[in-house]
Amino acid sequence: MGTAMLRAWLQNGLNPEAVNIIDPCAHQTCPAEVLAEQCYDSVAAVEADITPSIIILAVKPQIMDKVLSALQDKNTSQALFISVAAGKTIADIGSRFGHETAVVRAMPNIPAAVGKGMTGMVKNKHVTPGQQTLVSEMFGACGKAVWLEDEADLNAVTAVSGSGPAYVFHLVEAMTDAGVALGLSDDVAEKLARQTIVGAAALLEDSDAPASELRENVTSPKGTTAAALDVLMADDGLAKLMLAAMSKACERGKELS
Repeated sequence: MGTAMLRAWLQNGLNPEAVNIIDPCAHQTCPAEVLAEQCYDSVAAVEADITPSIIILAVKPQIMDKVLSALQDKNTSQALFISVAAGKTIADIGSRFGHETAVVRAMPNIPAAVGKGMTGMVKNKHVTPGQQTLVSEMFGACGKAVWLEDEADLNAVTAVSGSGPAYVFHLVEAMTDAGVALGLSDDVAEKLARQTIVGAAALLEDSDAPASELRENVTSPKGTTAAALDVLMADDGLAKLMLAAMSKACERGKELS
């Protein structure tokens, strides 16, 4: 996720010289624009005279405590912290660096890498208007972004959009498998499924109409699409399954906090 965001920011004009990357694999994965000497394999390796204005915490929640502990030895007193780790709260971060630390929690998703991401964001009261504007611009460069009033809502954001691309990819898998079961070759079935999702997404992006209206527009009464939707929209169909799946994702977000 960190690499996806960085690629979007670089493509939108971020000066590569302003970036330092801390990642055990940074020398293999960082964008070519970032020089090798700006990549560090650990927090401890970062020079003491570096005073960051923004620290992006793009790490798994399971290792967040270790990362925060290491950062306490660095000069972070003026830094704005932006965390994209699921579950880890603003209070978790603020308690390590002082309760007046400016913290933003954000939940982007992987399409940020191609400028089509969706990000939900929440801030604490120590984030200045200028910092908030900068964060909006940063995640706006990754796609679209929305500010939330309640930090607890980030668990739902995670369930909807944070994890959402995986649901779409699995839908392509399921459509491909169904096409094969109906007699198509693997290659043809996957091409049909992939491009159908790509095309439908483009229609969604270009239209202000609700998804329900777009669905109705392509559904002829008693036609083939209607027959399929009779199954998908049944009481025990896709809506019930999606609610169950996303509820599990939301619950997991709460557990991680």
